[in-house]
Amino acid sequence: MRSWLPRQVGGCFWFGNDDGNMVAYTPIYCSMTERPECYNTPGADELNFSLKNAYWVENWVANMVYPRYRLMFPDLKAVRDSLQQAYFDQQPTVEETALKMTPSQMGDYLNAYSIQQAQQMLARWQQLAFYLVVKYNDMAVKPEENGQFKRSKHGLGAPVKRPGYSEAFARRLVKHTGDRYAFPEEK
Repeated sequence: MRSWLPRQVGGCFWFGNDDGNMVAYTPIYCSMTERPECYNTPGADELNFSLKNAYWVENWVANMVYPRYRLMFPDLKAVRDSLQQAYFDQQPTVEETALKMTPSQMGDYLNAYSIQQAQQMLARWQQLAFYLVVKYNDMAVKPEENGQFKRSKHGLGAPVKRPGYSEAFARRLVKHTGDRYAFPEEK
């Protein structure tokens, strides 16, 4: 809230739908008269998933990352940080442009800008979801090179890596399991 600016520009908040570290916050100007579809998706609610809904797509991604946070979070973080940095970098130019307009034009311009950024975030988060499914399918990690998944000389996916559990988790698992699965000694 920046009271020294016209109200159309001065009120801007950064919105995200899920865990604070697992979303890219998008700029939403308080002068908006229309909501982005991704934040107001017809038919989407707590019982109806939609790929057009930011809440659901952001939750889907976060729920994929939770169980393998150490492996997958760096991929999420890279996308999150690149989007947010782009938004931060654009803000001065967007606001300078808006300040040269009439109040009505400002509102329309910032409304369109906020919608565009929100929908862009959703599109990028959908890409991230599909990427994570492919890269980490079946508890494996597909190798990449120059932003592309590697292929074998026969055109199939290159051999995957299977990182398994962390050493600390494996030790806890063995300790917790004890000899429950030990074979009896033969005589």
